[in-house]
This record gives sequence, C-alpha cells and structure tokens, in this order.
Amino acid sequence: MRTAWRLAPAFLAVSLAAAASSEKTNIPFADARPGIEAHRAELPAELASLGAAALEAAWPAWASARDAAIRARLAQGDEDSVVNLWLYGTSFTKRPRVTDRETARLAKPAIEDLLLARLDDFVAALAKPGANERLQFARDLLVRRGIDLATPAGRERAEEYLVGIRARDGKFLWGYNRVANNVANISTPLVQGDLVFAATGYQTGAALVRLEKSGDGVKASEVYFLDSKSFQNHHGGMVLVDGKVYAGHGHNNGFPICIDLATGKVVWGGDTRGPGSNSAAVMYADGDLYFRYQNGVMALIEAAASGYKLKGSFQIPQPSSPKPSWSHPVVLDGKLYLREQDKLYVYDLQA
Repeated sequence: MRTAWRLAPAFLAVSLAAAASSEKTNIPFADARPGIEAHRAELPAELASLGAAALEAAWPAWASARDAAIRARLAQGDEDSVVNLWLYGTSFTKRPRVTDRETARLAKPAIEDLLLARLDDFVAALAKPGANERLQFARDLLVRRGIDLATPAGRERAEEYLVGIRARDGKFLWGYNRVANNVANISTPLVQGDLVFAATGYQTGAALVRLEKSGDGVKASEVYFLDSKSFQNHHGGMVLVDGKVYAGHGHNNGFPICIDLATGKVVWGGDTRGPGSNSAAVMYADGDLYFRYQNGVMALIEAAASGYKLKGSFQIPQPSSPKPSWSHPVVLDGKLYLREQDKLYVYDLQA
C-alpha cells in the first residue's frame, strides 16, 4: 500500500498528461524505473521475483492489467452507488426505504412490490434529475451505458439494467434486448440449465440465449431468434415440458404451438386457433396442457410432441358484462381453480 502511494505522483502526472490529449496512456517503464528501484523490496509478488530485463518486459502488460482492474473497481463502485440510491434514496420518492427492518416486517410479494415501485419512481426521476447531484450521477452512468432516458423505451431499458445488476455488489451481469419491445414485455422467460428462452408480442418474436461465465461476469450468446411469424407470445405465458416449449402463438392470439427448445423448430401447431379466441393463459399438469382463452373457454390439450390433440373443452360462466378472461388456471390436489373476475370456480378433475 505504501508503495502505491509513493508512486502515485508519477502515475498522476502521466494520467493528467493523457487527459489533456483525450487518450489513456500507461506510465512507461523508463519513467517508472526510479520508483521501482527505490522500492524494490515492496514490489508486488508477481514483479518482485523478476530480473531487470524480465521486469522491463513484463511491465507494459502488468501496468495495463492493473489499470483495467482499478477502472473496473471504480465502475463497480459507481454501480453500487446507483443501486444504493434506488434502495435507500429519499429525494425521488415518498415510499419506504428497503432496509433490513422494513423487509423483515413485509412478506416476499410486498418486498418485490416495494422494490418495483421505488424503481419506477427512481427511473422517472432520472429522466428529469433537475439540480439533484445524486440523480445526475446515476443518470450519467446510464447514459454511458447507451440508455436514453428521454424515451419510454430508454426508461424501460434503464429498469431492465438496474434489475439485472447483481444484488451482492451491484455489478451488471448480462442483458439481451433483441427480444424486447417498446410496449410491454409480459411472459416469464423459461430457464433450463444455462439456456434462457424468452418471447414477447407486438410483432417482436422469441429467442434462446446461452449464458456462460466470462471473467467476473456472464456472457449471453444468442442461440437462435424466431421472428413474430414463427412465434410470439403476448401475455399467456409458456411452459417447458421434456425439452419442448408449449404456448399460445400470436399477438392477442392463443394458437396452440409446440417448439423444440434446443433448435427453435416448430414441432406442430401455430396455425390452428383451437376452441377459444384471443390470447390463452397456459399451464401444465399431469401430462396435459390447460389453455384458458380470453373469451372464457377452457381447453385440455395433450402435452406431446407427436401432434396437437384436443382432449376436451368447456365455457367458464361469464358475468353479464364480460371482460377479458386472463387469469392463469391452477391445478392442486386434483382440482382445477379458475378465477373469473370476482368469482372463483373450482372443478373436480378426478370425478
């Protein structure tokens, strides 16, 4: 530590000179030599064992690596500061801070609601930070990440970025935005091992990405992308069974479809509406798919790659003024639970 402080003036002089020319320049060995020789006994272990010629040869790579490590810690510190502002800041919201005391008294769903509500307030404030220096600092960080807070799409990207930051230390791990649309990204992604499958509506499509460790972060590589004509899922959700993705295909449609997760190949479907209309909320239980269509039709479809097989359907009782029938079905202990607006219907599947 003492060596670092003693050599700091030399590094600072070079950094200031580099700043004046808008270029980053590491201190050359010739300039660093006096300080190195004066503090030879205090050199880092990876340099201390080297002879004079080997030390000079190793210096450029060592200095570059040290520079990169220091800059990475500074960048991580910036991200930590922004996350802390989101969680604990009071200048942009009247909501409670996300402290240990606050989370201890809340149930998990309420904690998530608080985090997301504060996130909405935070990003809205970053779009118009005014004279608030902390908000200006956070805004500048997002701008450096290529995020334009002046647009709805940019503010959505800001929320994705902040949510994708690692909770332990604020480091951004990975992101993939090709499958995102500028209106609403609703369906929950499917995860199998190191693979993540996501789909959205609004004529966007679907994609499979593979995650792998890269240094201290995570690299997301696109395996394939399906355009909206091949597959898009509006808001009914998807299920993964034995390597196959089952869902309703189409924007505001629920055409039953089966897709091979590994290849993106459509195994069957996507061109047949089924017994209901508009979007379909989908779940899986006991070898079957439960499709609940927006018009209140409930359908049972076999979850098999061999082909589309409708096993039965019925109409959920509708209120006098029908509204979209969107709630996801639930199967528990041999019973099918269906919420329809302010009523709950329970059907015995074993009768």
